Amino acid sequence: MNRLEVFFRQFKPMNFKKGETILRASEAPPGVYFLEKGYARLYAVSKKGEELTLIIFKSGDPFPIIWAINDTPNNYFLEAMTECTLLRMEYLVFGNAYAKVASIIIICAERFGRKRGKKIVIQVPLTHNDIANLVGITRETASLELKKLENKGLIDYERHLLLVKNLKGLREESLLEILES
Repeated sequence: MNRLEVFFRQFKPMNFKKGETILRASEAPPGVYFLEKGYARLYAVSKKGEELTLIIFKSGDPFPIIWAINDTPNNYFLEAMTECTLLRMEYLVFGNAYAKVASIIIICAERFGRKRGKKIVIQVPLTHNDIANLVGITRETASLELKKLENKGLIDYERHLLLVKNLKGLREESLLEILES
């Protein structure tokens, strides 16, 4: 099992039958999916009503990352080609800027973090601008939200690297903000 699959296993599984629509065009994706089992196709419908399959997702594929991170409009349909089990992460889609910043730090800690005692050092040197671009907010807003997390003792910096001091607390903060917004 890869790290991405391990990460997504903490989220609730969703089951779809063959031919069932997972996502319709013009609907905002409710999160990032991880296809645990099965096949799903992404397709567009022409003005003449013809379907054009753009990609087929297989077990182990995450999607639609670009829509969730940048709030890009969805112009495509997603349909289960076989029975599918999806795991859905809602972190980046819902919530305010604070929740989005906390969520991207959680994701980066999971993907790029190295444990040092009870702390996690994110090995990628992320600037405030990088974080802002990842979640679709301004650099100024990202800086303010990062400062809040730092003041709460959840994160810190060490040689230009983000240091997660309390991953559990960071998760709780991000989910609390999501639920309140």
